[in-house]
Amino acid sequence: MLDVPVLGIAQAAMHAAVLVAGSFSVVTSTSATVPHALAHDNSRSIVLGRAAMVRFADPLSKEHGVSVIDGVVAATVLAEALTRLAHLRR
Repeated sequence: MLDVPVLGIAQAAMHAAVLVAGSFSVVTSTSATVPHALAHDNSRSIVLGRAAMVRFADPLSKEHGVSVIDGVVAATVLAEALTRLAHLRR
C-alpha cells in the first residue's frame, strides 16, 4: 500500500467537472461532438477524453461558454491540493 494518493486523469477530471458544473460529457473529438454533447446530453461541462486534447480546452470553453476539463490538469491540481491538505494533519 502506498502512503500517497494515486490519481487517474479521467477520475480527477470527472470529479472536477461534477464539482464545477454538476454534469458533464466526455468528448474524444472536437468537431461536432462538443455542441452535440451539450445539447443532446444536457451537459454543463466537457471532459476531454484524451490527454492530447489539452490545447483545445481554452478555445472550446470560450466558444461554448462552459467549463472544459482536461484530466492531466485536473489530476495535477488535485494532487497538489491533497499534498497541502496532508501537511495540515501533521
